[in-house]
Amino acid sequence: MITSIRLKGTEASLAALPRLMIALTDDCPRVRKQAAWAIGELGCQGEEAVPTLATLLFDPNVKVRKHAAWALGKIGEKAALATEDLRLGLSDSNQVRFRVLNTHSHYMYGSPGVLGH
Repeated sequence: MITSIRLKGTEASLAALPRLMIALTDDCPRVRKQAAWAIGELGCQGEEAVPTLATLLFDPNVKVRKHAAWALGKIGEKAALATEDLRLGLSDSNQVRFRVLNTHSHYMYGSPGVLGH
């Protein structure tokens, strides 16, 4: 489901946002990771998902946490509600810490991230 939505582009993904938000709570980590990625591709249009993405920063799966941090960075300033959760992510694995730093850089300074990712 998520891959086919992604391939249809931003308009299709935006229309699918409610289903993608449900997918963020799926039992399968791969589904949660892909849903976070698809929402991140929406950029600031994915702002409705910020609270759920913030909870995924504490997901047991490191790939889910990493993609949630990345998606919040792509959403930009509208992800500022997750600042405290992102701060806590600085004590996570290197993969997640990297995404948290890029996210912070993106919405605090308007840059694409610390390392341009």
